[in-house]
Amino acid sequence: MKKKGNTKAIPIKDAKTLFPEELDKHRNFILTYIFIVLIDIFVSPQYPDLKLLTKGAIVSSLLIYYILKVPPQNKLYILALIAALGGDLFLAIQRGSYFELGLSSFLIMQILYIFIFKKGYSHPVGNKKWLSILIGAFYLVFAIFSWGKLGDLQIPVLIYALALLTMLYFALNINTGKTFNYFAWGALAFVISDLLLAINKFVTPLPYEHFLVMATYGLAQFLICFGLILSYERYSAKKAI
Repeated sequence: MKKKGNTKAIPIKDAKTLFPEELDKHRNFILTYIFIVLIDIFVSPQYPDLKLLTKGAIVSSLLIYYILKVPPQNKLYILALIAALGGDLFLAIQRGSYFELGLSSFLIMQILYIFIFKKGYSHPVGNKKWLSILIGAFYLVFAIFSWGKLGDLQIPVLIYALALLTMLYFALNINTGKTFNYFAWGALAFVISDLLLAINKFVTPLPYEHFLVMATYGLAQFLICFGLILSYERYSAKKAI
């Protein structure tokens, strides 16, 4: 008879995960969040009565997770998410003056984001300086081409656009100490989302508009939220050393 040798399980090392190392411990929430965004993108158009629920779940999930993961919460960020939640719900109604209310809510959110990002601001140098100039040029071009095409919303939209691009400016110039700036990419996704929304509403209907707007919006809110969560975790790790 052959003796049975002791067989040992060979551990799998360096197994690749879906997410970067910093995000991997948050993977359960991230997958849940992706599911929530996909539900809004694909289900709410088929069932309009669920739109308030699915839209509200996006920001609400980030708000709850942020509160659970960051003990000394940034009160401005909590207020920003509450404003964003109000904006989502107002825009979901899509009648009467609810668009203006939604725009006002998101304006409040952008202003709060500006104050949050300003705390980590560093004066732009090199390529960042040129990016800052491009942001200003983009706003001027937008103002010139949109003038007279937005009707009664001309001034409110231009004020919102100014706040949005100011938020992008400060996000681009945050000194995170890391190669990947979650805040900058989140702000850029916000600009893309709002630009698509504006083109669809004021210029021409876009194919797959709901998918494009909500995908970029969901990404924007996620990146900004995790920029704050990861910043807190990095700070806590350094403090513990």
